[in-house]
Amino acid sequence: MHLILVTCEALLSVPSILALINEEVIRRRLLIDGDGTGDDRRLNLLLKSILKYCNSPDDTPEEKQVNVDRMLLQLTQCEHAFEKSHSVGKFYSHRQVNVDRMLLQLTQCEHAFEKSQGMEENVKNDSVPLIAWNLTNSNNKKAESQNSRKTVLKSKQTTVSEKKEKSLIEHFDKEIQLEDKPKVTGPPSDVDDFDKETWEDPLQVSCYAMHIFEYLKSREAEFQIKDYLPFQSSTEKGNINAEMRSVLVDWMVEVQETFELNHETLYLAVKLVDLYLGKVVCSRLNLQLLGATAIFVSSKFDDRIPPQLSDLEYICSHTYSIQDLKDMEIKLVTAIGFDLGIPLSYRFLRRYARCNRIQLPLLTLARYILELSLMEYSLIRESDSKLACASLYLAQKMNKLTPWNKTLEYYSGYKVSCFKHIIIEMNRLLQCQPRTVMMQTLSTVYNKYSHPIFFEVAKTPVVKEADLFS
Repeated sequence: MHLILVTCEALLSVPSILALINEEVIRRRLLIDGDGTGDDRRLNLLLKSILKYCNSPDDTPEEKQVNVDRMLLQLTQCEHAFEKSHSVGKFYSHRQVNVDRMLLQLTQCEHAFEKSQGMEENVKNDSVPLIAWNLTNSNNKKAESQNSRKTVLKSKQTTVSEKKEKSLIEHFDKEIQLEDKPKVTGPPSDVDDFDKETWEDPLQVSCYAMHIFEYLKSREAEFQIKDYLPFQSSTEKGNINAEMRSVLVDWMVEVQETFELNHETLYLAVKLVDLYLGKVVCSRLNLQLLGATAIFVSSKFDDRIPPQLSDLEYICSHTYSIQDLKDMEIKLVTAIGFDLGIPLSYRFLRRYARCNRIQLPLLTLARYILELSLMEYSLIRESDSKLACASLYLAQKMNKLTPWNKTLEYYSGYKVSCFKHIIIEMNRLLQCQPRTVMMQTLSTVYNKYSHPIFFEVAKTPVVKEADLFS
């Protein structure tokens, strides 16, 4: 981190060196899958800005000074974030010391409790907690001299049996386990139990995985998108068509790659655009403003550090002001009811691929198919879980593997007949890539997944429609 910061500062202070920067070196610095997070992403953007600055000899001195000032400001913010992360690390190390000290004290309390079996405490309603009893026992002389403590514990003492105490602990442990862990019957004998391997790992929450995705599927109906083009053309103000939407989504994919945002951010942003257009009439002049705002909102929901409003203003070629973005943000979140917990096809795909132990190249092909479907207006009314199933089925079929099995059927809850029509539509979409819409070639997704980093999955031969289900 320090090396990159020093390099950026040196490059900004010596303009003559900028012309010597190798663009390939900058490209290698980028994170592989475009899911950059935090300070790395911001530094990558800063390095891109430096590269652009050195390749712009025609800029006026005033424009160059503005660019330098903006890049120095971003560098300062990166330094501040770096120092903040170090201070947080120190805080956690101090907190760990306090936790260790507390654990030692609790261990001492347990030992004191075991040694003093002759002492007893009768409480009016229930037995005294371990720590409270130990503190009272260790300070019994002070308790006798202070009348205020007599109201907390009774003076009469009885013997507590170890066996009774052990049985009570076992009883409460069983109750806690019954309350905390959901009742899961498990998959059939011929289905791979994927969650069993990580059942005891609290970070995987495998005991809740099935319930979580059942809940997400149950919420899909709340965010189902209707055919909004007739609604948009019902007034003179609205004149949006399916081709314009495809151009917008293609541009949003490019923005996601430029800022190295999470893939979930892209899927949520497209979903927000469709939900808004289904409720509010929007003119074609504000369509790009809506897309940029949707990316801004979704990045704040899914990314650790979202792009700044000034970055979005710049990437929109200053067509809209920062105040325009703020105003549209209020309209957008108000229209959707401030509910951003939308089930996304990308998350369903990741779950199904993990349960079936899909390898990364095959999963990348499924992601390519799914990302292409974002631009297809005819698929906006389909549920996200079915879209994920169709993309995974088609990817396995293109790799000449068994496209659907009992494991996928169990974890997804769908048979092939439930999403057969989506498979056909997606396969037709693959056959016309890259496509031309409104005199523009929409090739962002195709070019993205044609790169060796993504295993060049976009170049995989397409299956003939007659062979899809054979």
